[in-house]
Amino acid sequence: LVYPAAILGCVHYYWQVKADLGDPMLYFLVLATLLLWRLERWGRRRVARQAASEAGAGRGAAGRDGGQDQQPARGSAPAEALPQQ
Repeated sequence: LVYPAAILGCVHYYWQVKADLGDPMLYFLVLATLLLWRLERWGRRRVARQAASEAGAGRGAAGRDGGQDQQPARGSAPAEALPQQ
């Protein structure tokens, strides 16, 4: 609700000023710049998340080995002595 409130605040300031519209326009410009910057950052994060998700999903079940490549912890039984699944 902050974004609509900021926009409405700029509109309200614009309506209140009768002669010099320079200040309200400056506020509009600053607000538009900040909102566009925020939107651009959101888009970049969304694309990065989607790319990471697709990279992880591309492996599928064939990419998972069920832990077969894991080594036993130090000091535990040798790998040959471990029960097979």
